[in-house]
Parts: sequence; C-alpha cells; structure tokens
Amino acid sequence: MKNFFVITNRDKDDTSSVAKELCEHIARKGGCAVVDDTPAGSLKGRYTDIRRLPKDTECIIVLGGDGTLLHAANDLIDSTVPLLGINMGTIGYLSAASLDERFDAVDRVMEGRFEVEKRMMLSGWCNREGNVIDSQRALNEIVITGNRAMQIVYVSLFINGKLLHKYSGDGIIIATPTGSTGYSLSAGGPIVSPLASMIIVTPICAHSMQGRSMVFSPDDVITVHIDESRFDRNQEVEVAFDASHTMTLKTGDSVSIRRSEHTTSLIRLTEESFIDTLHSKLKD
Repeated sequence: MKNFFVITNRDKDDTSSVAKELCEHIARKGGCAVVDDTPAGSLKGRYTDIRRLPKDTECIIVLGGDGTLLHAANDLIDSTVPLLGINMGTIGYLSAASLDERFDAVDRVMEGRFEVEKRMMLSGWCNREGNVIDSQRALNEIVITGNRAMQIVYVSLFINGKLLHKYSGDGIIIATPTGSTGYSLSAGGPIVSPLASMIIVTPICAHSMQGRSMVFSPDDVITVHIDESRFDRNQEVEVAFDASHTMTLKTGDSVSIRRSEHTTSLIRLTEESFIDTLHSKLKD
C-alpha cells in the first residue's frame, strides 16, 4: 500500500502535528498521504465527508481514540478501504498501534505485513406510527437511555416480533462483538471475540432480578418499544448510535436492530491474539 488518507480528531490540537509527521514519513518511503481537510464543524455529527476520499486510497489512517475511529467507520461506511487506528486516546481497543508505534505501523502496512479483519455492524431504524423516521448503523452499540438526569426508562424487548421482557431502569444496550468491550462491558455484559457474529443485549441498572445480559443470533431482529412511564405517559428517551448520532423517541415509538449488510475493515498488525490483547488491557 502506498496511498493513504489521514483522519484526525480536530477537537485535539496534537493530532494535526502527528498527521504532518506521518505524511512526511510516508513521502520519504515513496508513498502519498492526504490529510482530511473537512472544515471542523461543517458536517453535523460527522468528522469526514466521504466525497473528499481520493479514489486511489488504499488505507485510511485514523489518529485518535476509539471514539474517533467509530466516527470514521460510520462516516465512511460506503467505502471498503480498511482503517488503521493509531491510538491517541485512552484504552484504544480498536486501534492497531500506539502513538509510539506509528512509524513502524505505517512501514508494515506499506510492506504488506498486515491482516484485515471484517467487523460486524448493526443497522437500526426508528419507527413512529408505522413509519421509519430515522436509520443509522453502528460498529459498537446502539443505546437507549433517558434524556434527563435520573430518568427511569420503561421499554419492552421483542425478539423477532415476540415479547421477551419488559424493563425499567437506566436504559438498554444492543452491542456487537466489537462493542462488547465498551459500554456493554461497563454495564455487566460479556466480553466476546470481536470476530464473532452475535448481538448482545445488556440492560443498564435494570430495576429487576432479570436484568442479565443476553446473547442472540446475528440473524435475529431486536426491537425495543418505548412504553408509558409510571409517572409520565409521554415518556421521551434518547437513542444513540455509537455515541455519535442521537435521536429522540417518545412513548409508542420503537427502534428495531439487526445485523447490517455492511462491515468495517480494520487493519491488524501483530500476531497478538484477542486473548493477549485482552490480558494486557485488563491489567490497566
């Protein structure tokens, strides 16, 4: 690979200087790198305009943390170009290399010493009175929570159209295997190999003894119906797709979720297994 597109988190000043260093390094190695110059704040809820992606791009370098990479995955969902995450955040589960490893990571990609992992994504569509009012995709998770502090959320969970359980609590998370080490894990959900295919449903602080996380087939359709609150018949909640795109739903609305036809391609550089990575992260 010789042609790169570099995405930075423009909310962090240090990413622009790292992007410049990487571009100069790639040029010295005989490659070409273009830095995303989408004006900050010009795209509502997004970082990158896919129309600015050069047609000959072979690899997209993402500088930032997991949040930046999730933004990139959603912004460029119609592109098949693999993403190389260089972690400038905290944990960095999705990144292939740390900041100190950035030059070696680029060298390995240019020399073809890497693998590409296809990660499952979710498609979600919000329904109101029989009409789809919004639809988005997510690499990590789709989360339904209250839209104000200390709000109890009341929902019904349906699997393939059949009622499974009614929940009240802080909300509910529908996650991919990639997202199993994110918010779902913090809420008590299981850790799943990122290359698996399944859908994880994790209640958030459920007010019942049945608030356990559950795992479903990737071919199942998960529907969360917004019920009436005990205190307010016109309950309002927020649906967040990878913590980037949000939508307000009210009593009577629902969000349906299934495996997306799209996947995200992430570059893997080392022979380190998922278990090795997990062992390292769990020690932090």
